[in-house]
Amino acid sequence: MNTSFVKFLATISIAAFAAGGGIRLASAADARQSLAGSDSHPITRAELLHELQELKSVGYDPSDDNFPESLQKAQRKLDEKRRAESAMAVTQAHQPAETDLAR
Repeated sequence: MNTSFVKFLATISIAAFAAGGGIRLASAADARQSLAGSDSHPITRAELLHELQELKSVGYDPSDDNFPESLQKAQRKLDEKRRAESAMAVTQAHQPAETDLAR
């Protein structure tokens, strides 16, 4: 199953829980685990809360009335941010270290 879709489903559960929707974190983790496959570890509460914090860092507000559009927009922004960070890390890994330049 598509990783982005799995993340989206888990994030919806996070947002509903954070907004007081009454969804248990265990249920969200179980759903994500079953969709992710048997080779991944069970999703912890800390991981779900970390994902919510990352979504908030790109502007997501769980109390926004435009759900699920606002969540989808934040997920896209977070995916873009992660891709940019990953690309920067790869670029930096291929650059010579400052000590190499001084020789």
